[in-house]
Amino acid sequence: MTVRLGAIVLASLLALTVAACSQQPGAGQGNTDAAAPSQDASGIKVEGNGAAASCVAPELSTRVNTVPGARARAMTVSHGQTLQVYGFGYQTCNDVNPNLGGPSAGPFRDLVVFVVQGQRRLALATVSAHAPGGAFRASVRLPADLHPGPAFIRTSELAEAPLRIRVR
Repeated sequence: MTVRLGAIVLASLLALTVAACSQQPGAGQGNTDAAAPSQDASGIKVEGNGAAASCVAPELSTRVNTVPGARARAMTVSHGQTLQVYGFGYQTCNDVNPNLGGPSAGPFRDLVVFVVQGQRRLALATVSAHAPGGAFRASVRLPADLHPGPAFIRTSELAEAPLRIRVR
């Protein structure tokens, strides 16, 4: 009896959650804010007002206006080279149902940007993202002692797909 009642309650909660999400304007379509694009403190264009009900995974890129979710091929770099690294979506998220209240999105602070090659992980910079959109820009210099071959750039958040590079 108790197990059956628990299953009924769980099914009811699931149905209510699905119904609440599907009744939101633009549900399942990402950020539907009608606000005009703006620029954050990094000079990166950001769509909407940063209060969307759809959370996206953080992303790293070497291009300022990257299409979200686009997977770039590994960029060929030289040791000692300076790169501009752009981060998008580095913010907290409340995507359950913003109409119920809860914390609003806030940018992550003190993210460490590092390069990983094999078992080595070397810190390159510390950055803080800006609202809206959780974006940042960092100028990082790759270590002169990187070995030829694959490597990648990540942040201390570790939620993003790594930015793949190939050292000449």
